[in-house]
Amino acid sequence: MKVLAFILTTVLVALPSIRAATNAPPNSARAAASQAQGRGLPFHGTVAAVDKSGKTITMQGKKQRVFHIIPETKINKDDSKSSFNAVVPGVLVGGYAREMPDGTLNLVTLNIHSTPAKPAKAAK
Repeated sequence: MKVLAFILTTVLVALPSIRAATNAPPNSARAAASQAQGRGLPFHGTVAAVDKSGKTITMQGKKQRVFHIIPETKINKDDSKSSFNAVVPGVLVGGYAREMPDGTLNLVTLNIHSTPAKPAKAAK
């Protein structure tokens, strides 16, 4: 009798979770939503150029990456909120960006560091 009651209780408890699992959207819908949001990547480096009208920053390096400022971008300078006007060439920055399907890099977070960037090593 106790075994029958235990089995019946287990089935009644598990039934809603089984039903919810079968009503979940297919993986392809979740994958499409993830693809639209873009893959995320952290970054850090020194700013080479700033385009105030185009709202972009270009990073120094072998491959100069261009990051786009979007309205949702959170900009911080030394752990306090700041604005795009605080970004100047030569400043050390870091943050998180999302690569969109068309290849553009949209900034999610931009952290500006007031510590000056180290000068580049002279070539021998």
